[in-house]
Amino acid sequence: MHLLYLDESGTHSSADHLVVGGLAVGEEGASRLQRELDGVVRSFFPDTHAQVVLHAASLRVGANEVARPPYNELSAKQRRKMLRDSFEVIADSAESMLFATVVNKAGIAPHDAYEVAFEDLVSRFDRMISRLHGRSSTGHGLVIVAESNYRERLQTLGDRILRDGARWGELRNIVDVPLFAAAPRIRLLQAADLVVNAVYGQYEKRLGRDFEALLPKFDREGNRLHGLTHLGIRPSECWCIACYSWRTHRRGGIAEEPATWVLEDVR
Repeated sequence: MHLLYLDESGTHSSADHLVVGGLAVGEEGASRLQRELDGVVRSFFPDTHAQVVLHAASLRVGANEVARPPYNELSAKQRRKMLRDSFEVIADSAESMLFATVVNKAGIAPHDAYEVAFEDLVSRFDRMISRLHGRSSTGHGLVIVAESNYRERLQTLGDRILRDGARWGELRNIVDVPLFAAAPRIRLLQAADLVVNAVYGQYEKRLGRDFEALLPKFDREGNRLHGLTHLGIRPSECWCIACYSWRTHRRGGIAEEPATWVLEDVR
């Protein structure tokens, strides 16, 4: 069974971009990755690590700001190291792959940005499993989503795409509608928070250090990037790594600029 842990960033109205993303990992790999992340937390909070929630925004609080408990017990330098160590564990995990869909909100109106991102990302997760089946891997996929205000909407959307398929095609490997869980209780949902925070920082604020550390972990075949996509823009006008990869492989590996982009285009 392949498990996809998802969170989102950029849902506030002032954000130009919405990111839905996280990490996919097999059942055994999930346990190992959780233990490694627990080890990072334990190194900073040896007595209370089980109660400490990895949260990117809390770890990014600067020296001139007051961090929320328990991160107020650490210096800004310690918080940054804890964040870097967590990203390093995710980047070094041999068994996990990352996924993120970035949506330019204005570019997909009047479509709902979250629904578009979720459908795109789950479709890519489904296709990843199909590729693994082609290499004699067995198993199916289950999507686990951090609790949010989108729960009711996603339950309805999950029912529809399981029944009718996503706008990018039929789902062949997803076994059930999304499961919802509280991120503070599940370390790998906290890891998903770190992933979307890094991607959001790159696309919304051009803060690329953490994103660059994670970039090699996004699902890919050779230099064809499957796990990261940028929607709501013309790829011919964007030189981010996701759009460049799409543009390069759109015409048999030759970077040609398409004349237009529409939501229904298969990317």
